[in-house]
Amino acid sequence: MHTELWAIIYGLNIATTNGYQNLIVESDSAAAIIFINHGCSPTHPCAALIQDIRNLAARIQQSSWRHSLHEANSVADLLVKKGQDPPLDYTSLTVPPRTLAMLCCVTA
Repeated sequence: MHTELWAIIYGLNIATTNGYQNLIVESDSAAAIIFINHGCSPTHPCAALIQDIRNLAARIQQSSWRHSLHEANSVADLLVKKGQDPPLDYTSLTVPPRTLAMLCCVTA
């Protein structure tokens, strides 16, 4: 759960830094989506991360949070596989890899 929430925080930071105001966030963690939408107990181990996400999301004009089965999200699956290729440091894509662009056209 922590890993999923940190990934959402990183994504929201990228979105807010680049001025995106309409955002759809999909996660294969139903619990993460429930916590983001409805909050969690202040004593929950993820409470601080959930609050950070909610604070970041408040800076975005419109956001939608959806649960998506990992197996059904072919774009995320492709990015995970590409993420296993070296180099191992952080990479931000401003242009999607060719295979991803082709996949998006097929699934649209």
